[in-house]
Amino acid sequence: MLDISLNLLFICSGVVLFTLVFLKIKVYEPIMGQIDLRDKNIKNCELIAQKNNEKTQKLQEEIDLVLKTAKEEANEIRQKATKEAKEAFAEFKNGLNTTLEKDYNSFCDDLEKQKSVVVESLQKQSNLITETLKKKITV
Repeated sequence: MLDISLNLLFICSGVVLFTLVFLKIKVYEPIMGQIDLRDKNIKNCELIAQKNNEKTQKLQEEIDLVLKTAKEEANEIRQKATKEAKEAFAEFKNGLNTTLEKDYNSFCDDLEKQKSVVVESLQKQSNLITETLKKKITV
């Protein structure tokens, strides 16, 4: 039959228990400590990321507000500039029309004067031509 030695059983059990205690102290606890430290670091990083996300959202809201304000100001400036340009163009157009009207009236007056001079000249020449023709006919 099978003989079991109690001494050997106790020695083997003691070696197994000693090995378990030794491994627990020298291997398991340091590994678990590193795992716990890593978990704490991960949680810390998650909190930091969450805070950064919140800050980023706040900054994004501020950026959106600034952009909205800037767009509104740009629209106001654009409308003001357009209005001023239209007014300036209307003034320029009115001034140009006035100048053209004055020049046209001046041209018409000069033309009328030249016309009267030409008419007078033609009348004088016509009288001269009539007299010459009468002389020729009478001869």
